[in-house]
Amino acid sequence: MPLVSVVMPVHNSAATLGSSVRSVLAQAHTDLELLITDDASSDDSMDLLRELARQDERVLPEAAARQGGRGPGPEPGHRAGPG
Repeated sequence: MPLVSVVMPVHNSAATLGSSVRSVLAQAHTDLELLITDDASSDDSMDLLRELARQDERVLPEAAARQGGRGPGPEPGHRAGPG
């Protein structure tokens, strides 16, 4: 079980998502998981998240069934994180 859980909400962020994820994964503390909740993006965000998850097991993407807006977006990932 990772010591730290990082929660990242995402909505239509394909253009900057790769650099954001790499920034978190490059931290000195590596005992972490990155819980990313895609808030029903209409761009390629979820496809990119799946590819990033294939490259690093610490990346744990989750897709929202419908857009939840600013408040509820990250909650599923927040509840899942043990760290």
